[in-house]
Amino acid sequence: MRILVTGASGFLGRHLVPALAGGHEVFATTRTGIASNKSGIRWLNADLARLDDDWQFPPHVDAVLYMAQSRRYRDFPEAGADMFGVNVHSLWRFVDYARRVGAGQFVFASSANVYRPSSLPLNEEAAIDPTTFYATSKRIAEMILESYGAELPTTILRLFTLYGPGQEDSLVTDLIDRVKKGRPVTLSGGCGPKFSPLYVTDACEAIKRVIERPPESAGARHYNVGGIEEVSIRDFAEAIALACGIDPMFEHRELEADAGWVVDGRRFAAATGWAPETTLEDGLTRTVSGTRRSPASHEVDGGGRT
Repeated sequence: MRILVTGASGFLGRHLVPALAGGHEVFATTRTGIASNKSGIRWLNADLARLDDDWQFPPHVDAVLYMAQSRRYRDFPEAGADMFGVNVHSLWRFVDYARRVGAGQFVFASSANVYRPSSLPLNEEAAIDPTTFYATSKRIAEMILESYGAELPTTILRLFTLYGPGQEDSLVTDLIDRVKKGRPVTLSGGCGPKFSPLYVTDACEAIKRVIERPPESAGARHYNVGGIEEVSIRDFAEAIALACGIDPMFEHRELEADAGWVVDGRRFAAATGWAPETTLEDGLTRTVSGTRRSPASHEVDGGGRT
């Protein structure tokens, strides 16, 4: 299968592209140059924040995996144009390309942040209520794909709190930084909001399941994809501290616990047979030793960062 993957130098893409290259011919877009020397990968330079009008798409592919996301996703309003370019305008360029060349499917890495946070597990019928520019841009992208549904089989994967080695500037990396430096983790309502952290290799396997089981008809399909466990901010911090061999520090706010993003992933499991395999303990042990981080403010995020 010939597969075009965007965001190949991003967090998710760096894990996904090598996993696909063994069994497929992969075209991988990156704005930072060749990301690996693995055979079976053709690297394409592209800045999706401002994609050139004459950028050369491959003449034909069987599937497009749109994994790209603006790396400046927290810098609003300063980076609003960058986010819109990557998450909306370039996505439209790629989905229209997929339609024109007759690709068999289009897969989009969306985010749990398109949902209104809740104290209950979120299924695909939960209330849509993006509250940040980043989440709004993801929802706009979903709506574009829904509009193309009659022309192209499309799968929208709403990823819940993605994490793993090599990730930068996310809820998980911020917690790791705080715990390692002995800075207190702020909790509301006792333990803080709850999440369903998804380890990056489990996310890659979920995406592989989708492309290996292409839809039999056109239409846009939405699926929630999250991890095994339902954990609070306190659970996160304690698991990180265990992996680091230190004691965490906490400070409490006398407020109700914030609503969170806990996955109800039964629809995706039924459709693909996929199930996450990585426990939080195992995932954080691997992540703590491989995390890179640049300074960022603490921000609760249900979707992680791709």
